[in-house]
Amino acid sequence: MEKREEPLFFLMTWALIFIFCPLQLPFFEWKNSILLPLWNSLFSVFTDRTILIFSDSEGFYLIVTILLILSGVIYSILRKWLRTNSEKTYVFLRQFLMVCLFIIFAKYGLDKIMMLQFPRPEPNLLFSRLGDMDKDILFWTSMGSSRLFNYLTGGLEIFGALLLLFHRTHRLGLMILLLSSLYIVMLNFSFNIGVKLFSLTIFATLLTLNWHTLTFLFKYFLGFGEEKDRPKEKMIFLPILKIVLALSVLLFMSEMNTENRIENSLQGAYEMKSEGKLVHVFVNQQNYWIEEDKFGNKASFEIIAQGKKVILLKDEIGNKKELRFWERAENEFVLANEKGEQQNFKRLDLSKMNLNQDETTWIVR
Repeated sequence: MEKREEPLFFLMTWALIFIFCPLQLPFFEWKNSILLPLWNSLFSVFTDRTILIFSDSEGFYLIVTILLILSGVIYSILRKWLRTNSEKTYVFLRQFLMVCLFIIFAKYGLDKIMMLQFPRPEPNLLFSRLGDMDKDILFWTSMGSSRLFNYLTGGLEIFGALLLLFHRTHRLGLMILLLSSLYIVMLNFSFNIGVKLFSLTIFATLLTLNWHTLTFLFKYFLGFGEEKDRPKEKMIFLPILKIVLALSVLLFMSEMNTENRIENSLQGAYEMKSEGKLVHVFVNQQNYWIEEDKFGNKASFEIIAQGKKVILLKDEIGNKKELRFWERAENEFVLANEKGEQQNFKRLDLSKMNLNQDETTWIVR
């Protein structure tokens, strides 16, 4: 297989997806008025059920799957022709995909700079409880709270897109956009944002366009393909040594982080079940005891000593107080202060809150 032919199948696949998939792209939105009825008609042949077509929907996945199969069939049929015309086909597909990437990243970069992709937090979200928010809404709200983040990330995407326009700088632009797309993919999966398939397609396209650059970097940094007159043992030993050292550093940092983490059996949130001044008590990861009264006022105390039934707290100015607590039933406790006043409280199951639902949904509906 020739060098130019190696990524040709993938270049053709991504080009078919950009052409025949109803993506919302500037200058190409007109084709959706043709594609959507076309795909709906095709789906109606096999099922009476309405299949929705939008990012990460069932219909979107079906379209991409069909196009992947179609690309394989076309490549198999035209294989001989592609071998004789591989150079021209390669250049055409590469240029077409770079135009698509320029439009995508220029568009989203401008959206960030103009605070359109991540707008300023809405008033209703500002007065919402953090634990009740879904991860994607929390992420969108958080990103909109920082203009600097939007200016930097948007500016980087526009800069990378502009570099695609020049022959001398297009490789650097492709590498910048590859790293940017990898970051976007990680965010979409981590915060369950509903554009996973679209971002994966962009990442795969950039991975293909950076194929030769990544191959060169792999050989350069891992020591493969070095001078032939070097002893074979050194050529193999160098990349192995680098990998062992890198893994050792990662393992050391992991152990260091584990040692610095504070574990407390009381960590969590508690709701008061009896009448009194307090409504909630929180014990956080930094080993602090936080009390909330019925008016929403909070007071923080550092936990300086803790026994089975006694806990010693210290406030910001150094005043200390001692509390007694004991388990009344499963996840239910009794708290007594120094005056002997008692309150019943219950540990809340934080895993059921929206923010703590650590899941990734591939298909929305």
